[in-house]
This record gives sequence, C-alpha cells and structure tokens, in this order.
Amino acid sequence: MKWTLEDIEKSGSIKFDSVLNLEEALKLRDSEILACSEINVLGSVKFDKGFYDLVFTATYTLTLPSSRSLSPVTHPATLDVFETYVKPGTATPEDEEDLILVAEDDEISLDNALLDNILLEIPTRRLTPEEEKENKLPSGKDWQVLSEEDYDALKKTEKLENSPFAALGDIFDEK
Repeated sequence: MKWTLEDIEKSGSIKFDSVLNLEEALKLRDSEILACSEINVLGSVKFDKGFYDLVFTATYTLTLPSSRSLSPVTHPATLDVFETYVKPGTATPEDEEDLILVAEDDEISLDNALLDNILLEIPTRRLTPEEEKENKLPSGKDWQVLSEEDYDALKKTEKLENSPFAALGDIFDEK
C-alpha cells in the first residue's frame, strides 16, 4: 500500500484499516522467519506543515526458530509506529537527528514501513513453552551455557576458593 505525497497533501489525511500479507517479503529480508500471519493494520497518514506523519498499529504473529533448540516458536505481536517523512531535498541536518525520513520517489509505502519495523522488533530470546518451564541451558562434554546470574555466582565461588585465606577456613572450626 502506497500513497503519493501529492495525494496526501490534497486530502490532508488518509485513514486505513487493512489486512496485508507480507510473509514472502519478510522471509526474503530475514531467513530466520519461518512464517508470518496476515498483518492487521489500522492507522492514518496525514500532511501538516511540510511533514507527512504515518501512524499505525499492526497486529500479527511470527513463527521463528527457538534460540535454544531451533524448534518453531510463535510470537504474537502488536506494533505501534509513528514515522515522520519529508519531501526529497528538503531534509535538514536537524531532521536527520530527529529521525525524520525522506520519502523515496515522492511516495510513502506502508509495506516498507511495516517490514522495517517488524524486523526491528524480532526478539533475540525465543523459547518454546517447554524450554521456558525447564530453564535448562545447552551443554556438552567440556562446555555449558550459563545464565548471567549463574556465571556471576560461579565467578564469586572461584574467587573465594582462590583466596589466600581459603586454606585457613578449616583451622578455626569448632568441634
């Protein structure tokens, strides 16, 4: 779904309530995505004093591999997006600092905005319900994955065991 800047200026505001299928486009941009449901999008694009504001909420479900076992994990999500665009050639250095985007080819593309924002919101930690319950991390013959808390506890224990006073610990045991 695209709008020309001219059409947005003429109408002042364009509202939309659409269902989009961007699964193939998402898979092309990120090979980890196994599936994506249809995306329900509700929002508007409006023109105000040289700026074009694209505001929408998208609801969808991604299927991604577990970050632990690579088993498929469904990830339902709701995404709220507010993007501001300007015409090509009118962006100032201040606009770049404020993350104002330049409208390419004098158009604003809802599909591109959706793709970019969905990809930015993909979680790095994805676990199946069973993996969440077990809280068991992978390990091998001479290695294991530790949580940050377990690693800190292990370092603390090693520090105490390697302390020059550790050998004196048994001297004062009362029997």
